[in-house]
Amino acid sequence: GKTLQVGDDLVKELKKNDNFKWNFVDSHEKAIKGLNNEDYYLVVEIPKNFSKNASTVLEKHPKKSNLKYYTNPGANYAASQIANNAIIKLKDSVSKEVTKNYAEVIFDNFKTIAKGLDQASDGAKKIDDGTKSAKDGSTKLKDNLAKLAEGTLTYSEGVHQ
Repeated sequence: GKTLQVGDDLVKELKKNDNFKWNFVDSHEKAIKGLNNEDYYLVVEIPKNFSKNASTVLEKHPKKSNLKYYTNPGANYAASQIANNAIIKLKDSVSKEVTKNYAEVIFDNFKTIAKGLDQASDGAKKIDDGTKSAKDGSTKLKDNLAKLAEGTLTYSEGVHQ
């Protein structure tokens, strides 16, 4: 019932990050063109299904939320090292974000489970109380049926006399 915006959260974090000079473009083509022109050392593409895949973490068959990384092999050695370090840090950041969201969902589910167990406990107590009441009623019924049988026998004997 919650909306995950892992991709948007990542972009917000990158915009706040001063370790790299990030440029944000609105198309794959612009990004690759900038990479080929050596305007960028690295292109990080967030797929459209990124957050949706992250939300499948609790499903039977979860889907990976992979960022797409592009580097320019023709760029200088220092640039490639910077790009590789950025990739490692981004993967770590995304992993932490998905793990945080996963933990929040799990803890929310535990709260729901705890509430359900509390309700089940209340229900079990009511069933127990009802069973005791039914047992008491059954005992009274048995006793009264015995009295009725006795009274019927007495009545029958009196009618016979």
